[in-house]
Amino acid sequence: MNAYYQTSSNHQNISQTLEINKDPRPTTKLYGVSQNFAQKVPTEQQNSSVTRTKTRQSNISTHGSNIVNPKTENNYLRQGQEIVSGTSGIITKERNNDAASRYSRMDYLSSPTPEKNYKIMVGIHNIGNTCYMNSVLQCICRLPLIRRNLASLEVMVYNKNSRAKGKLLQAFNDTVRNLNNPTANGAFYPYGMRNAIGTISAQFLGYHQHDSAEFFRKLIEGLNEETSRVITKPLYEEMKGDSRELISSIADRWWAYSLSRDNSLITDIFQGQYFSTISCDCKHKEYSCDTLFDLSLTLPSTITYSCTLYDCFDSLTREISVPEYKCQSCKEKGKCRSKIEFYRLPKVLVIQLKRFIISMSHAQKLDTQVIYPDTLDLKKYCRNECSKYKLHGISSHFGSLSSGHYIADVFEDNQWYFYNDERVSMSDFPKKYSSAYLLFYIMNN
Repeated sequence: MNAYYQTSSNHQNISQTLEINKDPRPTTKLYGVSQNFAQKVPTEQQNSSVTRTKTRQSNISTHGSNIVNPKTENNYLRQGQEIVSGTSGIITKERNNDAASRYSRMDYLSSPTPEKNYKIMVGIHNIGNTCYMNSVLQCICRLPLIRRNLASLEVMVYNKNSRAKGKLLQAFNDTVRNLNNPTANGAFYPYGMRNAIGTISAQFLGYHQHDSAEFFRKLIEGLNEETSRVITKPLYEEMKGDSRELISSIADRWWAYSLSRDNSLITDIFQGQYFSTISCDCKHKEYSCDTLFDLSLTLPSTITYSCTLYDCFDSLTREISVPEYKCQSCKEKGKCRSKIEFYRLPKVLVIQLKRFIISMSHAQKLDTQVIYPDTLDLKKYCRNECSKYKLHGISSHFGSLSSGHYIADVFEDNQWYFYNDERVSMSDFPKKYSSAYLLFYIMNN
């Protein structure tokens, strides 16, 4: 089954994909700060935009399974910043206005909110353009379902058929444990995670900038393999349904088949199911289903500067014409329409707002303001199950298509926290409407 569903402006291609129901492994493209537009991180001698910051550390520091020599692996701050003492890692403030000119927006740099009972939260050091990874890890590793399953994760035996051979699962366990057990200096180095993700996607081993959505999909794909309960997958079977069969029967049969091929801790948490209906003027209907681990929503054109998250869902689920599709009953083209609905919702819904538009002749980043709610109600878009979601985390991107910076905001223990690599502070509800890129929602029940 195709576990990754991405929307497209060409709804005709969607409908054909759902009908054919092909079985190749899911592939994704770098939509944003990708290798095609990335700049390799210069060496310390060449880089005039960063400065080395000395910190109080012993010669060798140990963080979980990561052993770090501070003489060779150093913290980097943007030029024009200075260290501010804090209880959770390193917090910075701007010394002058010149530093703010590096990115188009700098409102992601915030100061810690003074609190008497300030909870120590762990940051993640940037080890060379790894802010994309840091922001996603903060959102995922602090999910309540992940934290509750930490004990089982640590004793889980990896699937022998996985490409990473247990390395990714071990690195993920170490990351979850480190982020939920504060160390003395409030931050750790994610070398183990970067090396492990590189075993299934070598592009992440270097020091290029990358897309956080791409990293999320590769991480989930790898963990799904590592924690899979399926030893031998059944042969691929093309599944179809029409109006002669109950919709519930079609969806249940499709779901059971999907779990026979992919059944893991990841599917328990992130997998949902969508349902597609193709209707012809001859009254014939065809149905198909597929699973999703995340959902990509297309933003309005650049003419529209502001919209709501519900506007994006409306665009995804509206009925559209598919003129090139041939009806299986009357065998004619130009008479069919397609509509997508959700049938089963995941416990954790991850939404990508498609801000990066890349084609053979055009590339741009959309700064469209998308007003996302704290509580998301998807009843309008569901055929079967319906539920409300609570916003848990946001991975935001600031900058341009060719360069920029990722940060994260995460809701934990009834408080929002702001994560800028190793720097952590308390915050209010994040209103990063023009920079939010990945939204992590948790089902209320």
